[in-house]
Amino acid sequence: LQADGIVLAAPAIAGGDQIGTAQRFGGWLVASIAPDERFTGKGIVRIVPTDNEDAWRIVSLHPRHYGNPSGRELMGLIRVMDRAAASAPSVTLPTLTLMGENDQILAPSAVARVHTRIPGQAGYILYPEGWHWLFRDVQAPRVWDDVARFALTLPAP
Repeated sequence: LQADGIVLAAPAIAGGDQIGTAQRFGGWLVASIAPDERFTGKGIVRIVPTDNEDAWRIVSLHPRHYGNPSGRELMGLIRVMDRAAASAPSVTLPTLTLMGENDQILAPSAVARVHTRIPGQAGYILYPEGWHWLFRDVQAPRVWDDVARFALTLPAP
């Protein structure tokens, strides 16, 4: 893959030491006992990915919406996050990491700690009005402006 820079928006990079033992054990247990069971969280937890109610309604009603992960997929996500966290020190491209302070899926502090392991030209923006779907949130124009500004500052190939 050839690229001039990387933009990570609400990235699933907070693996490794950022995932607690109980969370990791819970993921393993669910994947072992009910690998194909789909979990909604209904009645237990309510996760809101954005403050843009129109976008949330449209996406949640779409037949291809990926909203109820299986036990196997949850464990797979933990493994992907572990690999992402472990790979952070080997990133050599300019990187911009974007997070929403209201993100209910990823902990902004955990993502920030992994982000600090990226060497070189790496920027981190935490949006006080941002959620997980930064590019669909009400304040999305600010995110697009920040991404454009980052892209325009990259050295010419």
